[in-house]
Amino acid sequence: MHFPLRVFPPLLLSFAMMTPAAMSQQAPTFKPVANDAEVSAGEQAAPRPSMAEIEAAWADKNYAFVRDGLRRHVEETDQPLVQFRYGRVLLEALGGPRDLEGAVFWLEKAAAQRFVAAENLLARLYLSAPQDGDLYQPERAIKLFASAAARGVSESQYYMGLIHRDGIAVETNYETAFNWLLAAAEQDHQEAQFAISRAYSRGQGVAKDTDAAVHWLTLAAENGHTSAQFNLARAYDEGRGVPLDRDQSLVWLKHAAEAGHVLSQRALGRRYLTGDEVAANPTEAMTWLSTAAKRGDAVAMTLLGDAFGGGYGIAKDPENAWAWYNQASNSEYGRATAEIAGMLVLGDGRPVDLEAALKTYRTALDQGYTPAQVALGQMAGSGKLDGLVAPHTVVPWAVAASAEGDNAARDWLKKQAENGIRPAQTAWAIWLTEQDNVPQDAVPFFEQAAQAGDVEAQFRLGQMLTRGEGGIQDYVLAHAWLNIAATGGHSKAAELRGTVTDLMTAEQIAEAQTMARQFFEDAANQLPIGASQ
Repeated sequence: MHFPLRVFPPLLLSFAMMTPAAMSQQAPTFKPVANDAEVSAGEQAAPRPSMAEIEAAWADKNYAFVRDGLRRHVEETDQPLVQFRYGRVLLEALGGPRDLEGAVFWLEKAAAQRFVAAENLLARLYLSAPQDGDLYQPERAIKLFASAAARGVSESQYYMGLIHRDGIAVETNYETAFNWLLAAAEQDHQEAQFAISRAYSRGQGVAKDTDAAVHWLTLAAENGHTSAQFNLARAYDEGRGVPLDRDQSLVWLKHAAEAGHVLSQRALGRRYLTGDEVAANPTEAMTWLSTAAKRGDAVAMTLLGDAFGGGYGIAKDPENAWAWYNQASNSEYGRATAEIAGMLVLGDGRPVDLEAALKTYRTALDQGYTPAQVALGQMAGSGKLDGLVAPHTVVPWAVAASAEGDNAARDWLKKQAENGIRPAQTAWAIWLTEQDNVPQDAVPFFEQAAQAGDVEAQFRLGQMLTRGEGGIQDYVLAHAWLNIAATGGHSKAAELRGTVTDLMTAEQIAEAQTMARQFFEDAANQLPIGASQ
């Protein structure tokens, strides 16, 4: 885990509020900046600027003057505050090139004098560095954090909590983590308040307490923590730990969205788009969805595609819908990919292209969007996949569509089973066993698929023969099929075979084993089980 370099607490100079850039370089050998011998004669003669002059230069954004003035101070004095400030200027590349080596050197000088701001920043540097580099020093970071945390620095207390919660260079200890996080939370540290809320909701380091979780979540939200605001909005939206209050949910959602929380921007846009417990407002919907989409949210992009698809008080615009769906699809969002396929099937703003639709739906499946199976099954049922893909491949799609009540897909499955397509025979037989009073109709399909080597059909047939479903109970034949299925790797076959074995005589078991051996010997000749040559 890498800790981000968060905005630092207020310090004496305004420029100390600047957030440092992400650390990506490895630590060099520490050394000070140029000595007096390396400075020009003119610079040596110039009087050292006062800190007031440096502050004024900062206000004027004269960072070169700030950098040089601080350099003069750290070379000629040993004040930890100035060392810290100079380290930050070097770190943030103000008034000159970024100097990580020098920054670490001067921050270490200030930390050696137990200057808490330097200890905290240096620790964050060590923990945010790449783990394969020399700058990544978690043990040193923990010592620095501990020193600052013990003296009440809430930021350091917060990081100490994360370190013990997540087991960073120490054993995970939720109780210790909770204590450090609580110390920071009680000082109004919003990240710690959010973390304490999660600890109470999960029972990590403290007994589960929903009321306490909501209390700290609310405090974090009131302090401007956008994720807390979003979670609080969801709590009010669902009535989890607080009374169900959609209006209050909307208030917190707006707070988070206006502060830049992408998920809140998307959620707010969706509510205005669909009129979910709020008056539908297409303008507001498009504003918030566009904001989230421009920040890379694929779901917001897809909702924009839906909006331009018509039906939400927004003029239908297939070109814009296609463009937004494609952006989301390029981000691997499966629903958007499936929507593109649907447009290709219907010819919505595009020529009908069933082959491209098939390929696109399959891409949606690869992206994890399982409802694409239903759409493909519906295409099969309507004959749109005929000649485009082998029936064996289509069977699971037709099963998915049948499960959703598509009669055409079910009829397609039956037809393929009757035509001898093995996976269709098994799938159709399973569907028949799930209907009332017709399990016997499934037996012939199971038998054909089992003889052809379908392991699931072999197991199902053995199961039916064991229970007497379909009007026939035959332990010998059941044992044989279960034995064959178990050999084929079916996870449940061996267990059921053991149950059947307990009900059989030694002679019956031997007969069943002979039948199973014969099956494998005759498989190449496609002889049915139990048949003689």
